Amino acid sequence: MNISMTGIQYFLEAARTENFSLAANHLYTAQPNLSKKIALLEQSIGVRLFERVGKRVSLTAAGRLLYREWSDAMDRIDRAVRQAQAIEKAQGNSVTIGVLEGLSIPAQAPEHMERFLAENPTLRMRLERAGFRQLWQGLDSGQYDLIITMEDQNIRRNGLESIRVGSFQSVIAINDSNPIAQNSPLTLSMLSREDFVVLSQSEAPYGYEALISACQSCGFTPRIIREANSIETLLLYVEMGMGVAMLSTLSRLQKNPHIRVIPLEGMTMNMAAYWRTAPSRPAIRTVLEIFSELAPDGDVPSA
Repeated sequence: MNISMTGIQYFLEAARTENFSLAANHLYTAQPNLSKKIALLEQSIGVRLFERVGKRVSLTAAGRLLYREWSDAMDRIDRAVRQAQAIEKAQGNSVTIGVLEGLSIPAQAPEHMERFLAENPTLRMRLERAGFRQLWQGLDSGQYDLIITMEDQNIRRNGLESIRVGSFQSVIAINDSNPIAQNSPLTLSMLSREDFVVLSQSEAPYGYEALISACQSCGFTPRIIREANSIETLLLYVEMGMGVAMLSTLSRLQKNPHIRVIPLEGMTMNMAAYWRTAPSRPAIRTVLEIFSELAPDGDVPSA
């Protein structure tokens, strides 16, 4: 009997939603692929799992049994993995880092990382991209040991440490397909009639407030037509010419030849590393060394 973990995961989601299309969306796969995986699973175990009526599906009696048992098994697997990760972390030689999505990586980063890992051969490092809320939720839950995100002076949490790892100029980004982008010089005040896109207040309230403040200092209130739930979505709107956005020079759009940026004098966006003080993790202090090397001179205070 050949049962794949992917097949079981697809079955559990399809059983939970009772809809193959919806389950496929949740699993970020195509519906035909999900149907094929479940069909292979049924063939492998010799059991019909679903009754199919139009777009709706319902579990057979055998399917209900397997859904209950496999759900419990997956929960036990998840708990075991978390416990194993906790043991690994307690030994101090493993660290998981969440990095804010949408940021370009400095060209010198791979060279520094290679040397750093060579000097610390026992350190196991895992990197993940995520949005603002995901990073903070991951830090709170223990998914991340360290997060690199925009500095927020309003954050006051017990047991939290941070250092600044970079300071970058704020800019307004506009697609060069917009006729006004051809003006030279191009200033923020010239965009008073343009459509703006911004990260939602629930995702990054300080970014929303910063845009309002910058525009009002130029004598207008921005016409915000879309609120994006992630940085990547925000960047996509600018790339498609569907709005103007406030970003930093660290954004990957800075390297896009079809995007014009307007520097906002006197406005900066600071990047910071955040981590929990307990339990004490020597590996985190070790990892901070590489970010100190990559940051501009003077941007990183001693931790």
